Amino acid sequence: MTSPRFPIPTPEPGAIVAEGRVLDAVAARDLRGTVDQIADRLGISASHLQGAISQLGAIGWVETTYHSDGQVWLCLGNDLR
Repeated sequence: MTSPRFPIPTPEPGAIVAEGRVLDAVAARDLRGTVDQIADRLGISASHLQGAISQLGAIGWVETTYHSDGQVWLCLGNDLR
């Protein structure tokens, strides 16, 4: 069985809004902070942020780097730069 090229998005509207906000934000600049800080900055929940990071990372649109101090760095994926 082959997997789809693009993961099926979560049908929950909040998750879709979160993906759009994350993509819009990283298109303008890299994001840095804790998950809670970034979620607050974008006006979304931390769980929706984590889901958006996962979905956008799976298709290569957002790259995420987790640091040991709790910081998360988000930037556009190589294909979109």
